[in-house]
Amino acid sequence: MSIATRWARLWATLAVLSVSACASLYPHKLEDTLAAFHDDLRWGRPEWAERAMTTPLRADFNARHAHWAERVRIADLDVEQPRSRNGKTFVRARYTWSFIDEVEQRETVVETRWSPGALEWTCDEERVVSGDRRLFERVASSGGSALASR
Repeated sequence: MSIATRWARLWATLAVLSVSACASLYPHKLEDTLAAFHDDLRWGRPEWAERAMTTPLRADFNARHAHWAERVRIADLDVEQPRSRNGKTFVRARYTWSFIDEVEQRETVVETRWSPGALEWTCDEERVVSGDRRLFERVASSGGSALASR
């Protein structure tokens, strides 16, 4: 084997190792994070989805989704492709849902804003952009009427 062939193999090996190292440093692609986040919300696991939220927003996220298991049934969830503008990534999702004790289907479009972190993507904002805002209705702790968020 010639020296040139050995150098070519060495460079090829180093290139593969460097790509592998980068992949291990950034294990979560945005698409993977979005799939897990929306799958958890679709199937009633907001306590798992909240891990994708930035730490300061987790309490608010939990308050807005806490009643989903008891009061809200998600029938369908359609997630659009991520869009970037002004250095930020936005994702819209159309929820088709109903209250557990009702037959009427409702629709709400929710937009989330995502930022890349050191090891994973995090959600910086979640807001209703159209449709029935009661998807994020908060249940009053004293048993009175529900308080709408945002």
